[in-house]
Amino acid sequence: MKKRLLTITLLLAALILASSCSKNKLPDEVDNMRQMAVPQDFNFENTQTLDLRVKLPPTVDYSERLKRIWVYDDSPDNGGTVIQSGVANHDGIFSASVQTSNFTDTLYIHSFAGWLSLPVSQGMKGLSDEYEADYGTNYSTQPPDTTPDGLPGQAGGFHWGSKLKAGDNYIVNGDFESDDFGKQNHWNSARPNDTRWYLTNSLRTLASAYQDGNNQVVRTVGDNRTRYGGLSQYIAVEPGEEVVFTADIRKTNGNAKVWLYLIPRRTNNQALKYFSYSYNNPSSNWTSKTITATMPANTAYVQVLFWSHNYRNSIMDYDDAVVSISGRVVDADGDGVEDDEDAYPNDANKATNNYYPGEGQYGTLAYEDMWPVAGDYDFNDLVLGYLFNHIKNADNLITSLGITFQLRAIGASIQNGFGLQFDITNDKISQVTSSYEITADNLSF
Repeated sequence: MKKRLLTITLLLAALILASSCSKNKLPDEVDNMRQMAVPQDFNFENTQTLDLRVKLPPTVDYSERLKRIWVYDDSPDNGGTVIQSGVANHDGIFSASVQTSNFTDTLYIHSFAGWLSLPVSQGMKGLSDEYEADYGTNYSTQPPDTTPDGLPGQAGGFHWGSKLKAGDNYIVNGDFESDDFGKQNHWNSARPNDTRWYLTNSLRTLASAYQDGNNQVVRTVGDNRTRYGGLSQYIAVEPGEEVVFTADIRKTNGNAKVWLYLIPRRTNNQALKYFSYSYNNPSSNWTSKTITATMPANTAYVQVLFWSHNYRNSIMDYDDAVVSISGRVVDADGDGVEDDEDAYPNDANKATNNYYPGEGQYGTLAYEDMWPVAGDYDFNDLVLGYLFNHIKNADNLITSLGITFQLRAIGASIQNGFGLQFDITNDKISQVTSSYEITADNLSF
């Protein structure tokens, strides 16, 4: 077994006094701390442990691509932080025990395939609960459906927005500012292999460029018939490349069912496979959806397709059309994790960071130095902040441990010491390093 590298960083923070304060008396209203009545079944724990299983999309070949998973304790928009990170195996499966606050009611899962939210129950359950986040839900390998389901005889339309996301994007005119749209009879009709958007026949009489505020969009409006149709663009790709198509979707009015499609094609336009993600009755708020797939043998280009069944007066907004392509695997350290997802691309013994309590977050340890005697029970004799980083390799095994302590307060009148003990035998440790940063001018030992 390889030896593990143990790294400990001690950060002694300011905001402490070198002169120790003497013990304070108990508050007047408290005669004896032992008078406290604590129910026998009271649970002092403030964390919960969840057994998590993440399944990545089945449309991607993971034989040469090990993909990263990030688990957040809340939406990043709400200040959520990473509480677990790891690498899925060659079957696209990631399993881990996740420790989080009792008050966490939703985990947010991030990967190359987008975001998933996973509701969890609040409070301690006594036993670990099992949760599964499946990216494959709503994925399909069937061609676009041309028979609208439900609400026959009603109509709807599309509205494509223009807030293009930053970063590399293989879509041309993804913001629709160029009023250059072709027409084709159907999603599968022959058309030039060029870098233009093409509207299907069922929409072309209803769609036109439209100036929506400061942005030009493509908009279609409903008539008195049920309609299905879409808008597509061809992008040159090669077999084995990984394609990710992401778009933001919003319902402006009515109801619809929406698909994002990736359709790999030969040079003669023959469709090789169909990869889609469906979104039924989209929210009125912008929601990002993603479809991703590995291009099969003989692929010359991929058809990126918005497809929808629209009902009476429905208007769907599509925004942020972005396509990214991963070519051959670039893995400098040979651990199986691609460089752009590897936290340590040049170290085969490291791949991911796993912070506890969370990235950039510190837990707190507070001590009463008269224990087991109650003393004054003010827990200010020593107060420490702590942050652990379990660094794992591509097999999700801990190979290094980084710990940062912050010395926040010393309130004791007697001399104290602090120690840390690991349940690790010496033969499993190859190296221990430490550093100290003293930031309080009046700190003494």
